[in-house]
Amino acid sequence: MYADTDGKLQHTKQRKYLVIADMIISGEHEGPLSPEPKHNGIIALGENPVSFDEAVSHLMGIKPEYFRTLKYAKAESEYDINYHDGVQPRIISNDARYNGMAPAEIDRDNLLYFRPADNWEGAFNVH
Repeated sequence: MYADTDGKLQHTKQRKYLVIADMIISGEHEGPLSPEPKHNGIIALGENPVSFDEAVSHLMGIKPEYFRTLKYAKAESEYDINYHDGVQPRIISNDARYNGMAPAEIDRDNLLYFRPADNWEGAFNVH
């Protein structure tokens, strides 16, 4: 968001950001090399990379303390990539289970519970 057309970081945003995740059929367990299909029926969109990763990882059942890149992205930085003033991002969805909720408000019954790769069980919530 802060890199100019030459790839040099600037102190002001240089572009808008949109991330699209096709989660209609996702991969779980031994991905990305040998994933097993997980049918979710979701297409996710976001305008903020930190908020998006936070929402999707929570929905997948990943414990936030294990998501190091998210932890580092949320740290203080000269680049403004976080949400502010304690206002949590909200999910907009045609599925009433998620619409209008902050990611942390999704109850355990509505998480997608992705199956982790072997040796990563501690990083994921389980039923």
